[in-house]
Amino acid sequence: MDHPRWSTVSPSEAPEPPEALEHPEASPPTATMNSRVSPSDAPEPPEAPPPTATMYT
Repeated sequence: MDHPRWSTVSPSEAPEPPEALEHPEASPPTATMNSRVSPSDAPEPPEAPPPTATMYT
């Protein structure tokens, strides 16, 4: 009986604070998503100018 009671208050309140502290550190994931858009947006623009220049010619 002590396990469920302690597990309901400890794990519920314990995982929340740790996750809140990890949230600020979760900035890496945001940087990874930004990096994913940067590389994806970089290859697209370079390839867009060539086709546009060819059509312009």
